[in-house]
Amino acid sequence: MKNRDGLEVKRLFIPLFFALMAGMIGNHYGLEKHEMIIGAMAITCFVVVVVITVATFTGVDFGRKLISKSFFLLIALSFLLIGHQLYSHHVEKDPLAFFTEQDSIALEAYVERVRERDFATDYEVFSPLLIINGEEVSFRERQTLRIYGIDHGYNSGDRIQIHSPVVEAVSSARPPDSSYDLYLKSRGIHNRLQASPSQVELLSKDGFYHQGFFPENRRRALNFMDHSLQEPQNQLMKSVLLGNQGFLEEDLREAFAQTGTAHIIAVSGLHVGILVIVFTLFFRALGIGKQLYLWMILGILFLYGYLIAFPISMVRAGMMYGLYILAFYQHRPYDGLHALAVVGIISLFVNPLALFTVSFQLSFTATASILLLYSKFDKGLSFLPKLLRSLVAVTLAAQLGTLPLMAYYFGQISIISIGANLLLMPTMGMLLSLGITGVFLGLIIEPLGMAVNVFTNGLLTYQIALVRFLQKIPGAFMEIGTFHFGWVIGYYIIIVSIYLYIEKRGFDYDMERIQKTPAAG
Repeated sequence: MKNRDGLEVKRLFIPLFFALMAGMIGNHYGLEKHEMIIGAMAITCFVVVVVITVATFTGVDFGRKLISKSFFLLIALSFLLIGHQLYSHHVEKDPLAFFTEQDSIALEAYVERVRERDFATDYEVFSPLLIINGEEVSFRERQTLRIYGIDHGYNSGDRIQIHSPVVEAVSSARPPDSSYDLYLKSRGIHNRLQASPSQVELLSKDGFYHQGFFPENRRRALNFMDHSLQEPQNQLMKSVLLGNQGFLEEDLREAFAQTGTAHIIAVSGLHVGILVIVFTLFFRALGIGKQLYLWMILGILFLYGYLIAFPISMVRAGMMYGLYILAFYQHRPYDGLHALAVVGIISLFVNPLALFTVSFQLSFTATASILLLYSKFDKGLSFLPKLLRSLVAVTLAAQLGTLPLMAYYFGQISIISIGANLLLMPTMGMLLSLGITGVFLGLIIEPLGMAVNVFTNGLLTYQIALVRFLQKIPGAFMEIGTFHFGWVIGYYIIIVSIYLYIEKRGFDYDMERIQKTPAAG
């Protein structure tokens, strides 16, 4: 049986993850580096003084443990300062600052997302190159583009050229002028472009520039889904497979959000888990050994992530699967919570601003909640059948962990989310399996893909009809209005306190039981 000290040593990356986040948060809210150093050193000194005082009056010899803890505090302080510096480096970036001073500038861009407004249309575009005074310059950056007026006819995948746009840098203030500015920067978007319809030229339809990764096959796959599935079933299938909610009409997006099922239209750990299960069964059926198919599945996840531009939830789930493979090869037990902390550290080193995005916070909070609370809910629901119990336990754990964030960011809470997920989630494994199979066959032998998509269309019809029906139930969701961030903090303090109390009671009970056994006597 592992003692608490063993558990603490095993999970050293968890406090380092929190130290890294603390450095970024401190910088975000304007704390200078020297202020953070003084604060961290003061806390460290206080802890050391308390430990020495306890040792003096109790006679306890901390010895080597005190030295190791002090050394670890220094490492945590280093992570705090690294987090502070990483945030500064990323938030001040402005890749278009030099080019906007040139005489004549145009951007070639590929449309990735489209959002209609009352007076304009907003696009998210990827620009592989700039054209400055007639010369092409490699650029490879994302921007938002606002074209005034509506119904311009540009869709996801279209290749356009933007002539002499108005360029506005996304705010670099601390904190930025809005959470949306920070969200844009976290996605590598450092500039907003504005243009009139006459400044934008359509170069080609369905270009789908994706850094050279099979753009033609991506285009063919989307076209196949469009003509083999009904409308809006094709929109939902594209959103589920590619994790791009921009394919969905606004009313359908809202229906999924208000029923608490929007996670199925964003590539997440659910999608990764289903893909792992499907390909594991497939490779086993082919007689491929585990040591080989683990790496083959990881490669498939990487290619899939590359195709959909590596959303945060996909990166998190994929990296955790990679750590599982390493644990398997080293014959060590897999600790999901520790793996989550390692993945969090790596993710924030690559993109510190992701910490302040809704997707990062929801993804990591939901995963941590499931890892911590699933077993307790599963035990408490032992009266339910196993499959139903597991589904309810996962849903409850994720909902409990993300509830305040949903209220804070979206101003509403789905009352029926648990029931909606119980009705929707059992179909997701079949939907992803049929969707991937149908598209794959459709690219090779189209009639076979069309046949598979008859069943796919039926599942999609069920899901759409379900969320629209549930959305119309009186009281299906509750509008919160303003939900202060202090309430979010208070909620998590209460939840963590209750969890630690329950854990302590369980640990004390186990110790009493061990001490009462004959072997202990």
